[in-house]
Amino acid sequence: MTDNNQRDFDRLIEETFKMGPTRSFFAGDQNAIETQLGFVYNIDANVWNLTVTQGYLFHVKQCEQWVESVAANGVDPDSWAYQTQPWLREFGQQWCQGLVDYRNKLEKLFASVTADGAGRLQNTSLIA
Repeated sequence: MTDNNQRDFDRLIEETFKMGPTRSFFAGDQNAIETQLGFVYNIDANVWNLTVTQGYLFHVKQCEQWVESVAANGVDPDSWAYQTQPWLREFGQQWCQGLVDYRNKLEKLFASVTADGAGRLQNTSLIA
């Protein structure tokens, strides 16, 4: 390996494992919390979580099975969330429980609301 290649490789390794802060607007500080590689894993997890969430709202059968199972039973005991992140285990179950409740309320709302000729909602009791 040439000196330039070694230097580039060393910089790549340094950047990959350098700790950095979250960019979330929910963050309360700028403390370094994760490596760049860890952020990639978190992005993957969050995209997958949101994809399953949307699938559940759109009645995708596999997503319904996953969400309802986590809501009822918690995250899979073999999962990374269960085995290494107790807060995420609880958060995931609460997320799914809230999602099931949210979809049920949305479906009741949509089923109960009709529009009059002027486009106004006739039954708004479930909105308030």
